[in-house]
Amino acid sequence: MLYDGVCNLVAENLAELAKDEVFPAFPTGRSDDRMQQTQEGEMLLKALRRIWDDHIGSMSKLRDILKYMVCAWGLLCRVLTFIFRQDRVYTKAAEVPEIWDTGYILFWKHIIRPPIDQHIYSAILSQIQIEREGYVINRSAVKECVDVLLVLRVDGDGPSVYKRHLELAILRDSEAFYKGEGDRLVESCDAPEYLRRVSLVFYILAGKH
Repeated sequence: MLYDGVCNLVAENLAELAKDEVFPAFPTGRSDDRMQQTQEGEMLLKALRRIWDDHIGSMSKLRDILKYMVCAWGLLCRVLTFIFRQDRVYTKAAEVPEIWDTGYILFWKHIIRPPIDQHIYSAILSQIQIEREGYVINRSAVKECVDVLLVLRVDGDGPSVYKRHLELAILRDSEAFYKGEGDRLVESCDAPEYLRRVSLVFYILAGKH
């Protein structure tokens, strides 16, 4: 009952955050203006990160409360703390994830889910493309969301959400972009200039710029 109750409370909180924070931040898709598209995508990515930080903070506070209750409330609290210390024992016997891992799973189920997931992936891909076109984006907003997707896993020890659902799309778009750039440079540059620009790209990709 205690395990299920905690899971239900976490799930309810995530569902409320999704309704209040994420859905209102969906890009409208009504504008061709790159600056507006950048701002809308950034708003969605920041909303995801806010929810993630709130979620992780809530899970940490939950653990702290259960830990310190034993000093304040005596026997009843010692019983509750004992129960939670049996998390690993209970979860193995019941074949369910430990509470902390359950928090990750619930975040994935309630936040990184249709239609939210596709909006998140599209926003990240769009931000990358917009920057390639020469506009300024908030790189930290993109990175912070990618970090969340790298932590989350659909199946225990399986690939991360990023690797399973986003990495291939980024690689595909990158291949198309650099192929197009290469074709354009072949047509517009002489050999020395072409080689100079290709070398610059290699330095950028290697993080040496």
